[in-house]
Amino acid sequence: MKILLGILAVLPVTTASVERSFSTLKRLKTYLRNSIGEERLTSLALLSIHRDLQMKTEEIICQYTRTPRRLQFH
Repeated sequence: MKILLGILAVLPVTTASVERSFSTLKRLKTYLRNSIGEERLTSLALLSIHRDLQMKTEEIICQYTRTPRRLQFH
């Protein structure tokens, strides 16, 4: 909840955008997904709210290839 409030503090302060944010959270946090973690819920909400942003795929791919990957075997 603390993270959600932090996100909402950054978003523009209009009634429509806040209502849209809570509407998105309500859609994501349904009965079947009630066990979803807070971090995943926040990430899904951000993806849903900012879905119309244009992403530069070439830049994302370059950044991904530059980061070191660590395989975790449990």
